[in-house]
Amino acid sequence: MSEPIDPDAWQRGYETKLAGIEQRNERMTEELQQVRVTERSTDGQVSVTVNNHGALVDLQLGEALRQRDGSAVAGEVVRLASVAQGKVADAVRRAMQPYIGGTEAMNYLVDRMRAAQPPEEPQGYTPGGGGYSDADSFLRSNNADGDPESPQPPPRPPRPSHDDDDFGGGSILR
Repeated sequence: MSEPIDPDAWQRGYETKLAGIEQRNERMTEELQQVRVTERSTDGQVSVTVNNHGALVDLQLGEALRQRDGSAVAGEVVRLASVAQGKVADAVRRAMQPYIGGTEAMNYLVDRMRAAQPPEEPQGYTPGGGGYSDADSFLRSNNADGDPESPQPPPRPPRPSHDDDDFGGGSILR
């Protein structure tokens, strides 16, 4: 027969265990809140930083950008923010690895974060280009007469002469 359990000792042990879990959760939350991903342009003039949710938290613009077109700068900012957002899930995984690494909770967290991020643009994609590398590529596929250079699909074959129009031309109601 086992010895009786001292309820006061059991409660102290349980409270100690809960205090340890609370401290661990506080550390994990602090580390998660510290996650930042920064991306810089190749010339170093644009730098964007996003937090653990992928929200833009810092934007640095260099003085040399005053000479560039505003829409080009805006496009670079958006591109860099998207790249940084795409890296957030991996940064969160690295930060959470000591706490929940290798668990279903980690897999769920990372999967949800990746699903919330914008998809990567395919290589060679031109925004607003309709899939063509330049605006005239579609027009070049037609010759001066407006006839396509590529062959047309063969014409549809005629209906067979013995087609009875499904019901012989009569009513289907009796």
